[in-house]
Amino acid sequence: MTNLLRKSQSRRQFVRQTLLSAGGLLLTSVASASDQLGVTDPDAGKLDGSLAAFGKSIQGKVLLASDAGYDGMRRVLSFNPQTDKYPAIIAQCKTAQDVVRSIEFARANSLEIAVKSGGCDVMGQSVCEGGMVVDLSLLQEIELSVEDRTVRVGAGVRCGTLEYTLSDAGVVVPLACNPMVGVSGLTLGGGLGWVSGKHGMTADNVVAMDIITADGNQLRVSDEQNEDLFWALRGGGGNFGIVTAFEYKVHPLAEVYGGILVYPLEMLGEYLQFYRGIMADAPDELMIEISISSTNPPMLVTTVCYSGDESSLQAVLTPVRKFGPPIFDGLRPTKLSQITAITKEINSFVAANSKPDTGTPKESDGHYNHWRGVTIPEWTDSAINTFVTIIEKAPAGWSIGVGHYMHGASCAVSAQATPILRDEHSSSYFFNMSWGHSSQSDDSMAWVDRSIKDMKPFNRAGTYINYLSSNAPEAVADSYGANYPRLRKLKSQYDSENSFHLNRNIRA
Repeated sequence: MTNLLRKSQSRRQFVRQTLLSAGGLLLTSVASASDQLGVTDPDAGKLDGSLAAFGKSIQGKVLLASDAGYDGMRRVLSFNPQTDKYPAIIAQCKTAQDVVRSIEFARANSLEIAVKSGGCDVMGQSVCEGGMVVDLSLLQEIELSVEDRTVRVGAGVRCGTLEYTLSDAGVVVPLACNPMVGVSGLTLGGGLGWVSGKHGMTADNVVAMDIITADGNQLRVSDEQNEDLFWALRGGGGNFGIVTAFEYKVHPLAEVYGGILVYPLEMLGEYLQFYRGIMADAPDELMIEISISSTNPPMLVTTVCYSGDESSLQAVLTPVRKFGPPIFDGLRPTKLSQITAITKEINSFVAANSKPDTGTPKESDGHYNHWRGVTIPEWTDSAINTFVTIIEKAPAGWSIGVGHYMHGASCAVSAQATPILRDEHSSSYFFNMSWGHSSQSDDSMAWVDRSIKDMKPFNRAGTYINYLSSNAPEAVADSYGANYPRLRKLKSQYDSENSFHLNRNIRA
């Protein structure tokens, strides 16, 4: 614990020094700054008057290192030594104008800019060391237009929130499988989920966006306005500015049929072969995701979602059930927003089949996580055998996921219509490790990295952007393929100084 305290103190001192040195800041007393900014940071020393003025100029909040909400807001979902960063300032923006003023303040004071929405970026690029985090989580607008069949959504909304809100109206936007994911990062990276086969990727369903560029200009982009930027934003990530609102097409979908089917972990190899075959012939309305974690005992959990007509339900389910009887069958008619809900039946099954942990309790100093994903063009027998061997030798704390199968509407769009690679029959997978003590970090992260390396011979050179766990120039270029030169040209046009570089960065 002593070492952690020393680390925290040195980091806070660094943040303080960054804040005070940026742009030659140094004027206002702590008491004055606290009054004006609403912060309670006794370690902040003296703050510049321009920072106090900035805090007063926005409708949102400015968080400094010892503010009550700072530590939680600087953390991301994949939190580990690589993503454990201490920004000098977190600007929680409540309006688009707040975002404009945040960009202006950061650039005027030579502060690095990170943009955070849902905080699910696996590389931790939505936070920065010593710069400014432009936090969009307060942008929570959801406005449904039944007549236009569109919904306007603030950049801080999470997928689960949007799905639940739309479910009452019996409509959906194609969103992520994980309700925790923010719509902003999802959309800008493409967006794959339960109904991608039927309705396309999230980015395919955007009709307009509001964006603020590096020079502070507020633009509306669509097929009719700033068309080149509209093209780039539907897959090009956060390279071109900060999107504050999205407008999506909505689709009628009152109910789906799905839930989980659970099998023994020993059947993973057989199931991946089955998955390869059934998804190759699957109707557009069927999606299956696979997840396993080191529960006691580990189990193979497959989540099925069918979004088609009820008249075809049995014809679709019959092949799904040909794999064999599951040890738990949770398929049922439900709203899309409830497809991954933990039902009472699931709770009863878990309680009846879980074994108590009889090992010695492990010392904990936090919760850490390391996640890396890639795209695989095909689950060959060799790829499956390697994957299963990795899992058999995995240490405690591991989890994996397989899915995002590319078929149907997600592949019907032309290769040049958006920047996204759309290889039919490809899918994505991830390795993840969770642990509870900082002393385990090196070994835990090494297992994930080694597993990705062992699977490299079977992976596609380019990875689905939202799964891409590298910011290396060649990795980014490979993930955009033939569309990369056009993206570079637009990057040069809209952000020539690369102010927005904490992402899967496109170099101008």
